[in-house]
Amino acid sequence: RYEESIQAIAEYKKRQVTKKQLATTERELIESISSVVSMTPEPVIAERLSAVVEAKTEMANVDDELAQEYGQAANRLEEVANAATNDAFLVEDALKAFPSDLSD
Repeated sequence: RYEESIQAIAEYKKRQVTKKQLATTERELIESISSVVSMTPEPVIAERLSAVVEAKTEMANVDDELAQEYGQAANRLEEVANAATNDAFLVEDALKAFPSDLSD
């Protein structure tokens, strides 16, 4: 158990180092992006943001269309299930109409 504890502590320390490295990388990326953004003219930024908004709107419209199609498919499945149930009742009723012993 002692060795497992030592190993667990070593793993924890490795993860802490990795976490610090990732945080440093993230900070550097943010600084880099900030630098690029500060050098980019506002109209270009506005145009890119507008394109992002347009793409998001288009995605939302597609999501709405998919939701409608799923709803329609669910309704069709329910209709098919109801029809199958009705058919089963009709078959059952038809079978009841026949005599149970046809050997007479």
